[in-house]
Amino acid sequence: MIDTKVCTKCGIEKPFNEFRYHPQGKHRLQSRCKVCEREGHRQRRARGYASVVITHKICTKCGVDKSASEFYHKRGSTDGLRSMCKRCCYVNNRTRYTKEWRNARAREWRRKNPGKAKIQAARIRARRKAEGYPQKYNKIHAETIKAQKAVYYVTNKERINSRNNAYYAEHREARLERMRAHYVEDYAIRPDWWKAKDQKRRARKKLTKGDIGEEEFAVVRARSAGYCPYCGELLENGGEFDHLVPLSRKELAPEHSADNLVFCCQRCNRSKQDKTDVEFMIWRASNGIIGTRSHS
Repeated sequence: MIDTKVCTKCGIEKPFNEFRYHPQGKHRLQSRCKVCEREGHRQRRARGYASVVITHKICTKCGVDKSASEFYHKRGSTDGLRSMCKRCCYVNNRTRYTKEWRNARAREWRRKNPGKAKIQAARIRARRKAEGYPQKYNKIHAETIKAQKAVYYVTNKERINSRNNAYYAEHREARLERMRAHYVEDYAIRPDWWKAKDQKRRARKKLTKGDIGEEEFAVVRARSAGYCPYCGELLENGGEFDHLVPLSRKELAPEHSADNLVFCCQRCNRSKQDKTDVEFMIWRASNGIIGTRSHS
């Protein structure tokens, strides 16, 4: 196998490592060796080949003859200037290096370097937190941020709802466990608040017409047939009793009776709040929540 080559400048046969790479050259190497290449560059610099002083130049982009001050300097060029004028360079950079191009390049870098990207993001967050940047920005631009969030929610309403529903379904047990732990912890911190809340609800029941006992509760539980009447979810881990017409809606004259009670899942009971059953179903439909089962 041939591992030597003759330099066309000095005529000496030398090994391949004495020649620079060239994609179109023989053996993919330059015709002149490294020593001859360096000597040629030194001679050209000595002749002042790269130090020609000019006052005007024609831009290769726009074709206009402009003053030398309208061009950026470029080391190594024949006249020491770029081929395009400053204005054309600016337009070319704005056209090529757009915001989308920069974002795509950054995403590609983060994909190829996940470890470095994670370290860089943590360093930026730490610096901004030390400077108090998020708090200052959110306080100054509170109204703008609120408007942006509202527009984003309206534009991506279906995607947000589907993502939230999928998350709730996947982490249902973990969320219930967190809610129970929060109740136990919060009750130990402020028991009076929880007691006042329970007393307020009992007072509503006393001021409302009707009264039910354990038998009526059993009838309501059996009527659900083991499914939530709002979302149709199987009540494997029990459920909660909910008033179709909330007791807080005094204008609708609600009753604390078996006819005004249903046995539903905890999620629907929390989401329903002070809505009636009809209002709640309309709210679910308007938010794209799928999975309903009418009660009878």
